[in-house]
Amino acid sequence: MLTQHTVSTPGKLSARQRQLRDRAHQLCFKDAVRLAADDIFDFTHRKSGGKALWSNKVSVWLGKTTFIHWTMNKDDIDIPRIVAETDGAPDSADDFRKAVKLELVAYWMEHLKSLPSKNTPNWMPLP
Repeated sequence: MLTQHTVSTPGKLSARQRQLRDRAHQLCFKDAVRLAADDIFDFTHRKSGGKALWSNKVSVWLGKTTFIHWTMNKDDIDIPRIVAETDGAPDSADDFRKAVKLELVAYWMEHLKSLPSKNTPNWMPLP
């Protein structure tokens, strides 16, 4: 299991990140990554014919590249720091980051296949 010192820590975790880390700490690595992504983004719809997901929490359509970049690199999201101490997290920093990214890609693909299209009834149009 990684220690907090193994992962890059450019700044302190926000209160939201600390709360999420406390919840994630009780889960296995895979479930912790998914909990963090669900909590941060709350994806509800997929773009019909496209490759984007609607985030209720961020209020934006996200493509996979942006999703991965934000989850891995933005200080105010930084899922690797949130899940670093979970059970089953790889020991080496390189393996850990690869495993987080692979789990996030799998999470993304599952949501892209399973979420309803924005063309479904009751979709609120964007302003």
